[in-house]
This record gives sequence, C-alpha cells and structure tokens, in this order.
Amino acid sequence: MRFLLAVLLALPLHAQIEQRLDEYLQARTALGQFSGSVLVAHEGKIVLRKGYGYANLEHLVANTPETKFEIASLTKAFTAFAIHDLAKQEKLKLQAPLCESIDGCPEAWKPITVAQLVHHVSGIPDYEGTIENDSAKAVIEWAKPRPLDFAPGTKSKYSNTGYLLLGLIIERASGRTYEQYLRERVFTPLKLTATMHIDRTRPQLHRADGYTHQAPLYDLIAGIPLTSPHLRRVLPMRQEAPQADGGLLSTIDDLYTWTRFVLTRPELLQPHDPGHYAFGWIVGKRFDRTLYSHNGVLPGMVSVIHLYPETNTTLILLCNLDRARLSNIARDLTHILLGRPYDVPRSHNAATIDAQRAARLLGDYKLSDGRTLQVRHDPKNGWLEAEVKDQFIAGLLPESDSVFYAPMWEGTVTFTDGALVLRQTGVDIRGERVR
Repeated sequence: MRFLLAVLLALPLHAQIEQRLDEYLQARTALGQFSGSVLVAHEGKIVLRKGYGYANLEHLVANTPETKFEIASLTKAFTAFAIHDLAKQEKLKLQAPLCESIDGCPEAWKPITVAQLVHHVSGIPDYEGTIENDSAKAVIEWAKPRPLDFAPGTKSKYSNTGYLLLGLIIERASGRTYEQYLRERVFTPLKLTATMHIDRTRPQLHRADGYTHQAPLYDLIAGIPLTSPHLRRVLPMRQEAPQADGGLLSTIDDLYTWTRFVLTRPELLQPHDPGHYAFGWIVGKRFDRTLYSHNGVLPGMVSVIHLYPETNTTLILLCNLDRARLSNIARDLTHILLGRPYDVPRSHNAATIDAQRAARLLGDYKLSDGRTLQVRHDPKNGWLEAEVKDQFIAGLLPESDSVFYAPMWEGTVTFTDGALVLRQTGVDIRGERVR
C-alpha cells in the first residue's frame, strides 16, 4: 500500500487523476455495474478516453472510444439546436403557434408555441411508458385527443411527445428530412462522422448492443461478471425517423466535439421559466458550480453528459447496460477530479439477520451532521432498515454481525457498542444511540 501511494505521488497530477478515474471505472466494470465508453476532460484537457466492457457479449467485442451508442435523450440537444438554427435563418419563429406546422391540430394545442415544446412547458402529455415507441406520427395521433397536463406555459413537465413534434416541424420548415438537416447543419460542419440516425434496416458498424440484468438482488450486490448468464440482450425498439426525442447514434469523441461547440453558444444554455430546461440542456448547480446536463435512457442503453463551464470540465458516459447507476458514477468521477472523498466500488456479501441478533442494534442514532437515523428490523426480508425522516428509508444488508451494506447509497453502516459509523461517498458520519 505504501509503495502504491509512493508511485501515485511520483506521477504528474494529470496522470494521477487518469489512474484514479480508470481504477474506479475498472472496478465498476469488474462488478458488472458498467459497460461502455467514457470521456472525461478537466480544465480543458482530456484526462480519460477509454472503453470498458463489451459492445457485444456473445462475441466478446470490446467497447472502445470509437464504439457507437444509442444516445437516447441526448438527441434532444441536437433537435433543439436545429429549431434554434431554423429560427435564426427566419424559416420559423420560436413564438409561432405549433398548429401552423402540424396538420389536424387539436383545439387544445392552439395556444402552444414552438418554444414551449423546446422547453417542456407545452402541457402535451408524454407518451413514454404509455404506448409502443414505433413512429412519431403514431405517437402524435395518440396524443391529439388527450387533454393537456396543464395550461401551456404555466408549468414544466418533460415530454418526449413534444420533441417528436419538433422533428416534424424541422422537416416542414427546412424541406429536408430530420437527419438530412442535422447532417448539413451540424454533423458535417462539426465533422461528427460517427453521429447518425438509428437505422434498423441496414448494418451500422461499430455500434454497441444493449443489455440488461436479470440477476437476483444478492448476486447484483456481490458483483457479477459481464459474461454472467444473468445478462441478456435487449431487443432494439423500432426507431422510424424522425425520432427527434431520442433517435441518434454517436460516440464519446463526437459528443465531446458537440459540447465544445454548444459552450460557445450561450443562447442555447439559457433556462426557460418555469423550469430549468434550456435548448436540450437541464441547467442547475452542483458542487457550487453551474452544471449543464442531460441523460438518456432506452432499454439496454443509458447515457449522461455533465458540463461544468467554470472548471472547463466535461463528463460523457455512454453505457450499454441499462441498470448501471450513471448518476452515482458521474458523481464519483467528479469527486475524483475535484479532490473530494469517494470510494472505489467493491463486492459485498449479503446475508440475513434474525430478530434476536438484530435487537442489540435497533434504536435511534443522533448523527454528527444533526440528523437522526432510526434503525429497525424487517423480519420479512431478513435485513435492517435505516430511516432518516422525510429523506430516505434504506435497506441494510448484513455482511457480518456488525457491518451492513446500504445499496441505496452504495455505502456501509458499521455498528459498535452504542454507536454506528455511516459511510457515504467516502465520508464517515458517526452516530450515537439516543434511544
């Protein structure tokens, strides 16, 4: 351990960060918790660009930085840019009524503007999880007779349906197909040679297949290899163009080029009120820094981009394993970049605990951060439950008589006489039993 620390300290800072990022992602991959490609840049320099796991498990084809992934809702930033671009060319108006561009527009949609679709404040209901995602036109016909979720412009609610409508608006305003317009105005000028609309009718080389876990909880906690029989391939959904809500393939390199371009266009990053949604980007704060972000979720595919302009930091994670916890991974990678505490993932043993053995651990614990943690026993599942009122209820799975794993925050709770230590994201929080 001392030798490893000495080696790390001898490395330049850039190399130290790269080694820590890679060690963390290799641990996630070894536990069957990640498979994909990652690009991390900090202070304007790429510090990690690498593939992990497999693009195809059946043939053990490795993921690489050049592997293409279905980027799901990361597509929305491209769609929103196209709308903004058409407005700059005066081929459409952002404040124009939606119904000027849609045939058979229902009465309820007449107050809705193009901009309200872009910023998710239209009130048009989201189709996702309601009907099969087969064609934009079928989804729109499904949505037409349904009531709005709220009066346009009064609330914010994410709507994939709205972005399908934007795809049709792009085609009508430009006289091009959705992909043709993006290729002419974005892909070709920016040299995004690997970015394209998903086409199920022909082979698209170097693309990842999507997978999902069907492993029991205890197996997942212990960590399973990516060659496990519990992993199964996800059948791809039909993606008939224009799927402007989530129909693009891309790579970490193309998306990095794209984000560099977006950051030079501040008008694309201005949030709309109500809500925090700009032109395909969610605007917020994290680690006391401005964060522009978006994620994408499809069966077998998840993705995320985080942009911190103040430190010129970019995280791009494209994953072909749909139960990967990308929000936790992105958080921990950012912790590594910022020198904050984190834990390298490890395998956990999971057992059960009976009421008699659990009795000595139960009660209320006053944590050092001021919260009160209540520990009780769940006899049905055979584990402990930990609750901080109005914040969370988490299962605690016994690894030993004193150490319990908390899958919710991927940490542990260790009990000692009349006290406990809650470990969360590399930080130990002590608690003293008060009842």
